[in-house]
Amino acid sequence: MIIAIWRQCSLFICFCATYWLLSPAAVLAQNYSSDLSEGVYSPGGVYVDLVISGVLEEERQKSIAQAERRSFYKLLSSLVSLEDFRMLPDFTPAVIASTVRSFTVLDEKVDGKKYSAHIKFSFSELAIEQLLSFHNVVVIGAADAGVMVFPLYRDSSGGYKIWGDDNPWYDAWVMALQNQKNSSIVVPVGDLTDMELVRIEDVLAGDYTVLNKLAARYSVSEVIVAEVEDSAAELRVISRPLGGMHNAGVEKYRFEKRADENGLMEKIADALINEITEKQLLSERQKRALNSIDVYAELGSLGHWLQIKRYLEGAVLVTRLEVRELSPDMVKMTLHYSGDYATFLAYLSHKGMRMEQRGEVFYIQ
Repeated sequence: MIIAIWRQCSLFICFCATYWLLSPAAVLAQNYSSDLSEGVYSPGGVYVDLVISGVLEEERQKSIAQAERRSFYKLLSSLVSLEDFRMLPDFTPAVIASTVRSFTVLDEKVDGKKYSAHIKFSFSELAIEQLLSFHNVVVIGAADAGVMVFPLYRDSSGGYKIWGDDNPWYDAWVMALQNQKNSSIVVPVGDLTDMELVRIEDVLAGDYTVLNKLAARYSVSEVIVAEVEDSAAELRVISRPLGGMHNAGVEKYRFEKRADENGLMEKIADALINEITEKQLLSERQKRALNSIDVYAELGSLGHWLQIKRYLEGAVLVTRLEVRELSPDMVKMTLHYSGDYATFLAYLSHKGMRMEQRGEVFYIQ
């Protein structure tokens, strides 16, 4: 998809329509069927902005399909750990479509060869959880909402650019992110709303608070300003995190230009994406530091105990089980688990077990 910038808008054809999927993809309906009585997941909307290179309706359908995919992965990144998210396969359009309940197209505009829209999707909670379970991935609840990178370009004459067509640094980030299979990193689209929210004067004055408005629009928890200074001999890159897990400070890099090397900016953007992702993983692992709790389980038989033991040892969030006392009708054990206590309880409940506190003692059932 080509990201385009709107400089002048004269005549707009405005549409607002809701499209309901009549049925999931037949090829996967049996495995990932969507029961309309079940709950839904509704992640934030997805913005599309592109240059029309063919028939309008065909381009429009392609943009909706691309937005569906982006919204789907945005949802998954908020439900599972980043480590699991990166291991998920590259799902086919049919699989993704089978999880969609409905979608709505808002603020659809056409101006000559420019097309933009804001598209919101709702996904079947049952279908999403069945899909993740099929791939042995557990839903652990809300994760970090993701990172938005704001590419700021400074040319050899000292002029600054922040949006698309005349900002090769922005284009490099767009291309690098398109080559990433699963990433919770985004760059702003650069449509009229983005331009109204963020002005170059504010950014150059160091008023990065205006980027908080962009962060809210794209539902991310952190913003990183990635500035590049383009000279004849080298590229100088400054990464300024504005909060969150990358709050360690400004990072600076220098890259020498070579006559035989093409796509240097995209390679740098790709390297920075990998670095940001590694920091996300480290932050997530720190948040999921190991905890432990002593629990009891009432037993009806030896087979009952073996069933409980097999279940707990196979549970994703349980890292170790230690038996303290064992009798024909009772077992006391220490469960070591990752993540916080509330997430652990929700996980047990999701798997059909529950923790009950009786006085100072915890029982698992």
